Amino acid sequence: MPRHGARALATLKIDGLLFVVGVLGGITLFGYTVPLVEGFWNHSGNYGTLTLFDWLGVPPPVVVVLAVLMAVGMFFGAEAVERWMKKRDGEQAA
Repeated sequence: MPRHGARALATLKIDGLLFVVGVLGGITLFGYTVPLVEGFWNHSGNYGTLTLFDWLGVPPPVVVVLAVLMAVGMFFGAEAVERWMKKRDGEQAA
């Protein structure tokens, strides 16, 4: 448990209490649900080294180009959403 959660709990802050309750609840939930997924977890298959281009069945340069195009598209998409949100909120787009 990170020190800041315990420190916040020690100073009786609500966020510290929620953090500690969340950590302990997550640990407990995980402990109770492990038997339900243990077979899948331990025996779901060993694929060895599986790369994206092996999985897709295309040459590595194609995967690299597609990944770069996807990243550039995401950057432009994020900029467009940011401009739209500024216009929607009545601010001037830079």
